[in-house]
Amino acid sequence: MAYAVVFFGTVATRKVKHIYVANWFFAAYIITIAVLHIFNNLSIPVSLTKSYGVYSGVMDAMVQWWYGHNAVASS
Repeated sequence: MAYAVVFFGTVATRKVKHIYVANWFFAAYIITIAVLHIFNNLSIPVSLTKSYGVYSGVMDAMVQWWYGHNAVASS
């Protein structure tokens, strides 16, 4: 998240009007990894020290594969 704040803060305060194509890819990368991480780690807190994952069984396996494939293997 710190990288996103710095990157998007810099883009928002720059003086140059155009944005290089590489910066669009960086922005997409930052947003994609954030979405993948959030959905992979969704959980419901039960107590102060315990929580249950939102996904279970096959859905959990699919979400873990989706996260691993897109965030780890493709980056």
